[in-house]
Amino acid sequence: MLLTHMENDAKVEADKTPEKEWHRNFLDFVLIQRYRTVMDYCQTKAKQLQDFSTLFFDFTVQMKSKYDDFIFDKFNYKNQIILSIVLFVFVIASTKCTPQTQK
Repeated sequence: MLLTHMENDAKVEADKTPEKEWHRNFLDFVLIQRYRTVMDYCQTKAKQLQDFSTLFFDFTVQMKSKYDDFIFDKFNYKNQIILSIVLFVFVIASTKCTPQTQK
């Protein structure tokens, strides 16, 4: 909502200022649009990560209920710590918000 107000202000100012000022306002408007694009990208990635986390949790619960004696009792604490670190690194790597830029 704040971005919409900023865009509208940039458009209004561009209509009533000289050419040089209009160019600066237009560049501000372009930067706002780029910021909005990056934010949309980050929100999409966060939603995908949240969906993946939910699916992974459900899968883990199902596996634990099916193969409780077979897998999880054999899984000692050292392996659980290693798995937790690997999953943490994966989550951090997948939340990196860097959209690809076109040249």
